[in-house]
Amino acid sequence: MADPMPKIKTVELGTIARRALALPARILFPPVCAGCRRHVSQPGVLCGTCWPKLRLLERPWCAVMGTPFTHDMGEGFL
Repeated sequence: MADPMPKIKTVELGTIARRALALPARILFPPVCAGCRRHVSQPGVLCGTCWPKLRLLERPWCAVMGTPFTHDMGEGFL
């Protein structure tokens, strides 16, 4: 005979609890742009004004650490 009261999985309870606790934090500390502090839809993103201004890392950079060099050191420097 099937159980008339299905049990709620603990994973679902954890997700519900996490979302319930995150809501007051999101109200008190709304997500802002990492560049200009304007309100955005998600935490850790850039707004439409800051995104085009973002300068992506270009060569030359250290193959080990990913740190940009001020000038090209030549092939096989490291």
